[in-house]
Amino acid sequence: LNKGTKRLFTDIFCLNYLHIMTLHGLLGHTTSLGVSVREDLRHFYDTCDNDAKRMYHQTIELLLEKGEFQRDPYFYPA
Repeated sequence: LNKGTKRLFTDIFCLNYLHIMTLHGLLGHTTSLGVSVREDLRHFYDTCDNDAKRMYHQTIELLLEKGEFQRDPYFYPA
């Protein structure tokens, strides 16, 4: 660790990365919850899913607030 060096990544890059990883976590936790039989595992994945949903909302709100959220392109039928 070298103090005083430049940062490798911007805050916006980190926020976008966190948002994308949150999307992957939502998919993984939901899938794991759907195939779990044990009550403790279902509770664990349910908790993970709730945390991921909260983080998803936070990352989207921050990206929108900063004007950095990349929306899907609009397609207009001809």
